Amino acid sequence: MLKAIDRVLSLVLKPPFIEKPIFIWGAPRSGTTLLYEQLLKHDDVGYLGLDKGTLSEGTGFWWETFKMCRGTMDASMANTYRIWKIRKKYKEMLDRQGKTRLLDKIPFMILWIPLVNEVFPDARHIHIIRDGRAVVNSVLYKVRSVLSGKPC
Repeated sequence: MLKAIDRVLSLVLKPPFIEKPIFIWGAPRSGTTLLYEQLLKHDDVGYLGLDKGTLSEGTGFWWETFKMCRGTMDASMANTYRIWKIRKKYKEMLDRQGKTRLLDKIPFMILWIPLVNEVFPDARHIHIIRDGRAVVNSVLYKVRSVLSGKPC
């Protein structure tokens, strides 16, 4: 029954086209934000939060759309409506910003790459890998800074 509904929806809902969106993946404190901030300097690149003047990641509305809270989401969860909803959200954001290229950094979603590929088949992925010892050191430094009230 659900497959039949999905087939009907696919005839009615055409997901907005977003050419080769870019997703940055990596463990927290691995350098994903540094790369993200550098790529955002390009005139054509739009991202969630630009409207508000803040850096923001798309994690929240992916969870909302797929009714999940952290964990693995696989490609089988993508149906016509969900693909349309995610693409529509990003496309509206790009149109408001006058941008043509989507950039998002969603470290938690590294387990969701098959799902992202289902939603955006031509997506480009950048995976940041940093030595695990350096990541742990950075996390500890951040925690100590927060606990002491000193900025890091």
